[in-house]
Amino acid sequence: MARAVRKHRAVFLKWEPGLYDHAAPPDPAALGFRPSAQTVQPPRTVVLDLTADDDAILARMNQGTRRKIRQSHKAGVRTFEAAARDVPRFCDLMTATGTRNDFGVHSAAYYQARVRPVRPA
Repeated sequence: MARAVRKHRAVFLKWEPGLYDHAAPPDPAALGFRPSAQTVQPPRTVVLDLTADDDAILARMNQGTRRKIRQSHKAGVRTFEAAARDVPRFCDLMTATGTRNDFGVHSAAYYQARVRPVRPA
């Protein structure tokens, strides 16, 4: 990477692990990298306990999030439990949204590899 940066006289290098190479990435901090605020993927995963009713789940969220969820329902957005077979549909939506809002998306293979059931520990 250092050679490529020098060759292209880059001011900085933006590296999104897993974007093009799906192998397990090395630890970026061990290579001297610092995290960027702008990433392709959200920087964290939020796990919600969905065993409660909708009102209890919403009560645990902040006011702005509750408002956005209610607005989306009024606009006709529906949710469902997804499975591996839904990845192509998800990728189509991500690609359209990424194009419209100018952000990058990973390949279908990237998302397919990450679809798995989440079970409480």
